Amino acid sequence: MRINGLGCSLVDNIYSPIDFGSDAYKKWSRENNNRTGIITGGLIFGEDLEKSSGRKYKDILNEITGKNLSPDKNVGGPAVVALINIVQMIEENKISIGFFGARADDENGRYIAEKLGLFDIDLSG
Repeated sequence: MRINGLGCSLVDNIYSPIDFGSDAYKKWSRENNNRTGIITGGLIFGEDLEKSSGRKYKDILNEITGKNLSPDKNVGGPAVVALINIVQMIEENKISIGFFGARADDENGRYIAEKLGLFDIDLSG
């Protein structure tokens, strides 16, 4: 049996600790009437934030955190996460798993390929 997933893949960058009550965070928060800001608990692409604000993502992050933090990284995207979960749930390796979708050839794309390789997910598509 073969299971294939189709979709996008991405890397979630998780920064901690963040003080959600700080003035710096409130300045960039969409909840504080900043239509182009950060959505607490939601998804925002760094490129979109840069375009809408005219500032570099790293500069905004450093302003919010007060330091240069390195993120905890996690593979994301609905199809990719579902495939990883399938691999974790099957007891025997009688099912082959494949992913067909978009993945950049950059640091994050290589991270995704490395992590999916740990689960023997075929990326040839």
